[in-house]
Amino acid sequence: MLIISNSLKEDYINIYSLTKYKIGIPIFQRFFDWKEKQVDALIEDISESIEDSEKQIYLLDFIAYNVNDELDEKLMLADGQQRIVSLNLLILAINTFIRENNLMIGQVDYFNISYDIDQYNKIYSSTFVNFPKAPFKKIFLKFYNFIKENVANLEKIISIIKEKIYIYLKITNSIDEAFDVFQQINTGGKPLSKDDVILSTIKQFSALYDIDINYKNSKNLKDEVLAYHKFLKDSKSDNFDTLSIMSFLNNDIVKTKEKFLLFKNSIDNSIKLQTSPIYFVIQYLNRKQLLDILYVLSMKGIDIDKSEDFKNDVILPLGLFSAILTMKKVNPGGIIRTFFNDIITEIKNNQSSSEISKMIMSFIADHREFIISFGDFKNSLGTSDLNTNIKKALLIMDVIISNVSSVVDIDKINLEHIYPKKPDLEWYKQGWNFTSEEKKKEVYENIGNYMLLNETVNKSIQNKYLVSKIIEYKRIIPKDLSLNTEINKVDFDAMLLDRDGYIKKRQEKIAEIIYNRFYLAKVFINK
Repeated sequence: MLIISNSLKEDYINIYSLTKYKIGIPIFQRFFDWKEKQVDALIEDISESIEDSEKQIYLLDFIAYNVNDELDEKLMLADGQQRIVSLNLLILAINTFIRENNLMIGQVDYFNISYDIDQYNKIYSSTFVNFPKAPFKKIFLKFYNFIKENVANLEKIISIIKEKIYIYLKITNSIDEAFDVFQQINTGGKPLSKDDVILSTIKQFSALYDIDINYKNSKNLKDEVLAYHKFLKDSKSDNFDTLSIMSFLNNDIVKTKEKFLLFKNSIDNSIKLQTSPIYFVIQYLNRKQLLDILYVLSMKGIDIDKSEDFKNDVILPLGLFSAILTMKKVNPGGIIRTFFNDIITEIKNNQSSSEISKMIMSFIADHREFIISFGDFKNSLGTSDLNTNIKKALLIMDVIISNVSSVVDIDKINLEHIYPKKPDLEWYKQGWNFTSEEKKKEVYENIGNYMLLNETVNKSIQNKYLVSKIIEYKRIIPKDLSLNTEINKVDFDAMLLDRDGYIKKRQEKIAEIIYNRFYLAKVFINK
């Protein structure tokens, strides 16, 4: 990890000097959970320092980043919460003991700490105004008993707190850099990723509000939060840094129980969406902007499996368009991102699927550089350069188009390579000999060599010659009529006779079917 040199300030400091700062605990931090063994270790260090005045206590590294809290700067701790809060509990124990026993010793200043999570902050603040509550109570009592037993050395203990406890403080300009530093200095440790920040926050508020969010079944919580951000806001940016995520979580998801319930409903719809065959297709296409559109549709309460209009007029055409962009090796630049985000805006504004479909056609008319020739489209389906998942997505899209009365169970669909990657000797004996490994690879990865099956073919025959495989195919294929589409049909007799020549012909036939059958294919493909 690289950090810009002037963006990182680091210094070995007396920790008590931090009493002059406001210190914040971000919303992603788990609540205070120091155990007695950690307190025992700190007490032992203090006891040794009492005995030997030359000894200093080192509480390791603290990592922080700056934010503006109204007019004041606040130091946010990405790492160090447990230690500094524990020191404050020690100071609370000292001040409580001084007050209760009317000792002629001045009170010790506290660290000015606050939690971003209001519920945590109320418990923490109450501890210092009234009496410690869980999870602070047990640790406070541990420190209190230590002070009581060492009252003769109380002033020494105060002196140690003020003068002899040191940390290495690293301050960065952003939370993302703070996490990078955390990764660098923690051997075997793991920095908090954006997913970690989201998951930690959601889990904590799920417990605080007693609202069960089924986040464990969510395949990508970060993408769902970003889509929810696009749903609520006018932002079209995909640049969602950690600080932006935290701000959005705090203000728009967890701030109130009502907002959290709305988010829960969104997650529930997203999880339901993740069982849809359309969702799997988009995962295969690896087009993030299209996934955002699908999430926003679900957040609008549109069931993509039941809404034939949005499925056929918008999502499936955009799926084909996404495959073509991959064939043309077009990266999702500004024009494409803006286009997909404009579609999201139209969905949010309750625009009909037919109007959005017209919008797609208009965009292509204005940007003909994204059109592919039929020849290039057909050839891409036969090359190993085009990812297998793109070809699989096209086959499944055809199955979805064909099955208008039922939902396709993707979990039971497997992609079968008829000519195997590691053919047994019989393939060569029957004339399947290729001049190069590249030629062999292109035959294997040609879409004409693919078929969808409703269960995995017996592994014992997967490399055997076609005659042996056909017996197994005839057992499996009739079990699922939903896969009996024109694209998925294979003439095994023709393949036995024509070998790889049939695979090329089937590739051409699949290209023709897509061109003639897929809605808006004639807009994207120039024949």
